[in-house]
Amino acid sequence: MVAVADTHAVALRSAADLVSADHVLPVVPALSSLFPESGLVRGRVISCCGPAARSLALAIAAAAVSGGCWLAIIDLEDLPAEALAEAGVPPHRVVSVSAGSSTAEAVGAALDGFELIIIGARSMSEQLARRVAQRIRSREAVVVVVGNESRSGDLVFSTVDPIWTGIGRGTGRLVSRRVRVERSGRRTPRPITCDLHLPATSGGPGPIEEVSAPEPRLRTV
Repeated sequence: MVAVADTHAVALRSAADLVSADHVLPVVPALSSLFPESGLVRGRVISCCGPAARSLALAIAAAAVSGGCWLAIIDLEDLPAEALAEAGVPPHRVVSVSAGSSTAEAVGAALDGFELIIIGARSMSEQLARRVAQRIRSREAVVVVVGNESRSGDLVFSTVDPIWTGIGRGTGRLVSRRVRVERSGRRTPRPITCDLHLPATSGGPGPIEEVSAPEPRLRTV
C-alpha cells in the first residue's frame, strides 16, 4: 500500500516554514494554534464571521496592539472603548474611522499608516478587496474583515454555537462564552475546528480545545 500525501497541505506547511519571525505579528497564546505560523503574517487578509466575529477579531488583534502596533477600525463605530479594553486592546492605540461613501480612500489611508486594520464586511466588498490586495501585501499590513459571510480570505474563522455561562434560574450575570471556531481559507494547511472560551472568566480568550475529526469508516470490498 502506498500512502499519498496531500500536496496542497504539504506546500502550505513548507511555505509556513519560510515565513520569518519579523514578518509575523504576535497573537495571545490562547489563539496561537489557530494560525499555521502561530501569529499574523503581514500582508494577509483574515475573515471572521458568525455570532462571535467581533469578539474574535479584537482578540486576534490584542497582542499586536499591546506590543506597539496601531489599529484602525473602519465602519464599526459601535465598538466602545470598554469593549476594546475587555478584549485586551489598548484603546489609546486605536483610531476609529467612519468611511461613509469614501471607503476606498479610508482603506488606502489606513494602509499608509497602520499595521492592523479591522473593517466591517459591508464596507470591504469583494471588488474593493481585489483592488487593495496588492497594496495590503506591499504595505505588510494585516486586515481583519468582520462579518464576511462569503468566507473569503487567506484565513477564515467561522464562529458557531455560542454558549454563555453564569446565569442561573433568573439570576446571576454572564461571565464566559464557549464558542466553536472553524478555520478554513486558502492559506490553511487543513481545516480545523476548535472550542474557544471567548471571553473566558478572566476576560480574554481561554484555552483552545481542538475537536477531533471523526475517524474514516472502512468498508469491505
